[in-house]
Amino acid sequence: MSLHSAGSLIVLLCVALAPTVGAQKGGKPSKPVDQSATAVFRCNGPTAQTREPAGTLCGPTAESLGVPDAITGDGDAYIGVLGSDGLWTGAVLRSDGELLLRLRALGPRFLFLNFEEVVQPPGVGARKTFDFADLNDIAINSNVIDPSTGEVALNGALAIPPGSTWPTRIKGNWVDPYGQLYTIRFNPDDYPGSTHARVTRTGANSWTLWATEIDIARLVTAGSRHKGPVDEGWYTMPFEITFTVP
Repeated sequence: MSLHSAGSLIVLLCVALAPTVGAQKGGKPSKPVDQSATAVFRCNGPTAQTREPAGTLCGPTAESLGVPDAITGDGDAYIGVLGSDGLWTGAVLRSDGELLLRLRALGPRFLFLNFEEVVQPPGVGARKTFDFADLNDIAINSNVIDPSTGEVALNGALAIPPGSTWPTRIKGNWVDPYGQLYTIRFNPDDYPGSTHARVTRTGANSWTLWATEIDIARLVTAGSRHKGPVDEGWYTMPFEITFTVP
């Protein structure tokens, strides 16, 4: 990873999905397992305009509002692969029903983040010095909320009826070249000022994870036990990722 003068950061990114629980005839239900998935982004390539050269604007509000997608892919589908070390790379439907996209530094894949649409700037003691990040080692996962209870949904995205849309928390972790952990949060309960993202179940084995130009992500780094996380700013970060299994 390296830092650029324009305020960029290069690291890795990934996401995973959750599996279906089946029952063996006349026996106990089979134990849930992670399942390989395929993830495809609505927009690909960097969109940040502070890059050199500038990124390409993309997304439903890029032209009308000047707000492009801020979490984008590298142009190819991300397919979940289980390594010999027992760790997943790419898209996964996790055993708990949550969606995961995971990139690892040893691979050639990237995700691109754009932090140019600032809702509230970083707070006191903030470490962030970049406006965009090119990531090759990052994990992004859902945490689906049952709208009838307001609590975390049992069985994650698998609990959503086909054709329905439920709110979801999003967590995206990566480590910068200096060893600092950054986390994107769509989670208004634990990270006030942010909003939920959403996940739509488009079929028996397909989901779309998304946020719009009115949704807000909060970026944080670790702080002290007493003061909590350090605010690295609030940002508008629209995106859309479609997951299918297998």
